[in-house]
Amino acid sequence: MDITNEENPLWTFSLDRYGRNGVPPLCLALQECLSLDVNILLFCIWQGDSGNAFKAQELHVATAAARHWHETTVLPLRAVRQILKSRRFGHDAETQEAFRTTIKKEELRAEQMEQDLLAAAAVPDQCEGAGTAEQNVRAYLEMMGVEPSPEDCANIAELVRLCCD
Repeated sequence: MDITNEENPLWTFSLDRYGRNGVPPLCLALQECLSLDVNILLFCIWQGDSGNAFKAQELHVATAAARHWHETTVLPLRAVRQILKSRRFGHDAETQEAFRTTIKKEELRAEQMEQDLLAAAAVPDQCEGAGTAEQNVRAYLEMMGVEPSPEDCANIAELVRLCCD
């Protein structure tokens, strides 16, 4: 399955950044600890890296369709994949693993489709300068009603540094 999408600069950005050393564990830690959507997190950083700042309400509007898709499509696929990884259902291991691999590919495709929705909601370049990516992540946390711990704040700062350098 080809996971590139030349028409979606957010997807290209995300694939590049997620391939950087240290980025995946930071994204997954923030997903696990704060229940954040990594796609929206990367969207915030991508927009900030371009100098585009969000206010919480603007972010809410920009992410509404993607959040619905994430909740109704991405998360159920992820749940099936995780169940298949941790539990046997009477199938031989090879058959079940092949099915899990198929679900994993579809989960990734669903995430790509979520990023298509996010990219369509991107704000035009504003060139507000340095610090905008972290500001956008903080707007996302505010929108979610999340109060990050000092460790979460350090992880956010490191993630932004790794993605924006």
